[in-house]
Amino acid sequence: MRDKMHWSAAAADAFFRTANPEDEFFLVEVGDRAKLAVPFPGQADDILSRIGRTKPFGRTALLDGLQVAMTRMKKARHLRKALVIVSDGDNQSRHNARQIKAGLLESDVQVYAMGLFRGNDRKSTAEERRGPELLGDLAQQTGGRLYPIDELDKLPAIGERISNDVRTQYVLGFSPPFGSRDGKYHRVKVTVDSPDLHTYYRSGYYSPE
Repeated sequence: MRDKMHWSAAAADAFFRTANPEDEFFLVEVGDRAKLAVPFPGQADDILSRIGRTKPFGRTALLDGLQVAMTRMKKARHLRKALVIVSDGDNQSRHNARQIKAGLLESDVQVYAMGLFRGNDRKSTAEERRGPELLGDLAQQTGGRLYPIDELDKLPAIGERISNDVRTQYVLGFSPPFGSRDGKYHRVKVTVDSPDLHTYYRSGYYSPE
């Protein structure tokens, strides 16, 4: 991530410029270990300043970072919750993908990810090759979206787009059939009539017992 931090900070700046002033923020840094760098209710300026001072080192405990973030989300005031990830992969976590997926679905959090991947060229690392699948799966399961980044100067525009997505979505809901309180995972599928429209939604939910 060393050569990507400038553009990552620019993406965060673009995100905050279009965010709602009433939103709550926090920042989790991920290296060999994941740590809460700026707690709730963090201010945009504090988070941007912290990102600007961050010097990447070591390996990447991305999934552990998501676990830290989910724990912090329990303190959020608003019902709509989203995690925005800027990462080039995962290669160091104690938690596995299955644990994190289950936790994200239970916590009702959407994942938006900016994946900084080189693809399958000779310089790409193993985590960069696995990264698109991992982040894409997390985003799809939670109703968010993965934005693979092939050119770093595109990051600010994607940061702004994610901020707009979070603020302008319609929220649809439904009541499951009576008697379905079984504590199990139930899949959901949403379709639209127009071929020009795309849907992004949670692929399922855990029913209460």
